Amino acid sequence: MPLLQTSESSPSPFDSWPQARLSTFERTLVKQIDIRLMPLLCLFYILNYLDRKQYDTCVSILFVGYSTFAALTSRPLQCRPFSHLLPRILHLRLHGVWGFLSACTSITQNFTGLLLCRFLLGFAESAFFPGAMFYISSWYNKKELALRAAFLFSGSPIGSALGGPVAVGLLKLDGTCGMAGWRWLFLVEGLATIAIALLSIFILPDLPSSPHLLRDSHRRSTRDGSGNAKRINLLEAFWMVIVDEKTWMFGAILTCISVVQTLGYSRSITLLLTAPPYLLSCVVMMLNGFHSDKTQERFKHVSIPLVVLVLAHILALSTTAVVPRYLAMLALPSSYSSSIIVSLTWISETLNQPPEKRAAAIAFLNAVAHTANVWTPYLYTSPPRYLLAFSVNIAAALLAIISSAFTRQHLKILNDEEENEGRRGQYIL
Repeated sequence: MPLLQTSESSPSPFDSWPQARLSTFERTLVKQIDIRLMPLLCLFYILNYLDRKQYDTCVSILFVGYSTFAALTSRPLQCRPFSHLLPRILHLRLHGVWGFLSACTSITQNFTGLLLCRFLLGFAESAFFPGAMFYISSWYNKKELALRAAFLFSGSPIGSALGGPVAVGLLKLDGTCGMAGWRWLFLVEGLATIAIALLSIFILPDLPSSPHLLRDSHRRSTRDGSGNAKRINLLEAFWMVIVDEKTWMFGAILTCISVVQTLGYSRSITLLLTAPPYLLSCVVMMLNGFHSDKTQERFKHVSIPLVVLVLAHILALSTTAVVPRYLAMLALPSSYSSSIIVSLTWISETLNQPPEKRAAAIAFLNAVAHTANVWTPYLYTSPPRYLLAFSVNIAAALLAIISSAFTRQHLKILNDEEENEGRRGQYIL
């Protein structure tokens, strides 16, 4: 698939270019898109995870709101007339509300008010990640998407690593202007989110199909397909997602992987020891995404990290010695992050047309997967072995591997059917 699309009414100005010059131009264009999109999206995700580093009940209440509304808040943004304005609506209005609610947490006077703010905050945050995945999947093709998705998701471990130091620093403001330290924590994080949301107006472009964004000859020819795909409404997109058997296959993979997301170790070892596992996961995740893009293979890049995750859990269960347990803790976030991000990429490129279906699929599966965040924190009892939690994690990882293998085989059958009809198989395995 070419990286550039042109107006149907005129020939492409690039037709006469030699391949070497065209390849150079495409690489330059991708770099420009990277600079405009990825740093700010990653920063938003860091702020998202900084805000999540709260107490167990508040986190669970946040994810009740997140899971309940994730699908509802994301799908309308990908349907006309909103689709061309996705980034501005998503990052200005929703992130503005997200920052406002986070700041409002600082003025709550009782536990009920705190829980209400966190529930509404989950609603406001719910559109970000599925919207961001739809956004980058509209700008990048299959050979570029996994690495960019990994870059976006790197905001998760970075935010988790920074959560402790940021909280410690802000809590030292305790008593300043008559406010408790925890109130300063929520207030500063909320105001920072609002400021970045305002900045996004001037930096983030709209979707590549936006008529005012770029000249036709410079538009990316991605799976957005807005220029020639039949547009459908919200209910039609939702129905296409529900009746597609691939949705439920990917749902099984994503849900099982998400069960092991809450690893619990940040509460049982010191902050100094938790930072390296998070930062290592950024490196491993980027390498896994890069290699998955380069080889155009997804199954192994999902399942091999899950095998490592199972082995790391077994090691953590088998001993309470510091060194082997810490080695296991180094492997856990890296294996989880590497697997989940390639899974999300696999979903984006498989359930990809029409674009409204892709948006609905990402939102729906993201909402389903995040239900695990409501109950998994309460599995981490009976330290230091955490027998129940780690056993559930091992079982979930094994189910995710089985689901991935089943999904790969199903997609292979669909590719074989298309090839028997004289067409090229469209699904990456």
